[in-house]
Amino acid sequence: NVFSNFRQYALPPPCLLRCDAHAPPWRTGLAEVFDSIVCAPPYGIRAGGRKSGGRKYKQQPYQIPDDKRADHIASTSPYPLGECIADLLDNAARMLRPGGRLVYFLPAATEAYSDG
Repeated sequence: NVFSNFRQYALPPPCLLRCDAHAPPWRTGLAEVFDSIVCAPPYGIRAGGRKSGGRKYKQQPYQIPDDKRADHIASTSPYPLGECIADLLDNAARMLRPGGRLVYFLPAATEAYSDG
C-alpha cells in the first residue's frame, strides 16, 4: 500500500485526502498548501464520472435532516471528463505551492494518433 512504500524508502508518511474536485472540502480562500496532487480522475471508460450534487444540492444551503444522517447517501450527478479536468486544473492552480506538481492519469486512444 502507499504507506508501506513510503516506509520502504524511509520517507515521512504522506497526507492522503480523498475528495470530490467539484466540491472540495477545504475552506474558501485556502491556497498553496500542497506540495503535490496525484490522482486518477474518472475518465468514463468502464464507469462514467460522478460528482457530488443533484437537485437537492442546488438548493443552497442543503442540510441533511438529523433523523436521516446515519444512513444518508449523498446524491450525485454526471461529471463529464472536460468539466472534471477543468476542476482538477483550477484546484491545482490554487492549492499547489510554487514549484508543486500535479500528476494525473488520463488514457489516450492510441488509434487516434499517428507517427506522421
